[in-house]
Amino acid sequence: NDNNYLAAFRFEADATVIDLTIDMSEAQAAGTQFRAISAKGSITVDNCTFIGSTAVSNTRAIIFGEGAGAAIGNVTATITNSTFINWKRAITDNENAQDAKAVTITGNSFTNASVNVSATESVVFTGNEADASGVVITSYASAPSIVVTATGNTLDASMSNSIQTNPANVTKDSDAFTMMVANVGNKY
Repeated sequence: NDNNYLAAFRFEADATVIDLTIDMSEAQAAGTQFRAISAKGSITVDNCTFIGSTAVSNTRAIIFGEGAGAAIGNVTATITNSTFINWKRAITDNENAQDAKAVTITGNSFTNASVNVSATESVVFTGNEADASGVVITSYASAPSIVVTATGNTLDASMSNSIQTNPANVTKDSDAFTMMVANVGNKY
């Protein structure tokens, strides 16, 4: 099973997780890459709580497309109504410079937990609450047609938020991505 990727739950295909709490706050192995949930395929998560460890620096609550290789382009992620506390990455793709197909992140709470996702078609980041941990939405495609919707969010004013796509069709409102970190090309 791809060595389990040090995950509490590793799914080799598509997965749906509902009403689950994972508390890894007692983890102490510094330098280890813990994951609460690792999915090789698409994932849907609803009404879950993920508590990470401040003693472990390289943690991921939900990572999707991990080990998918070229199939990552068919992977989708839908994460709703969940709480994330103390994760280096609360939600992330495989972080291998390859895009998932589409990502929806709606109605979640992020405390000391960042979001770092990429997609080729769309990313929806709506109705979330986040502290100063950061949100990065990216597309690695050479000519992406990604549509990013970031509306109805409550984000810490000191938060370093960015949407990095080239080119992009970006919809945002006044309470989403309140701090413009850069305005060079299509980086917001």
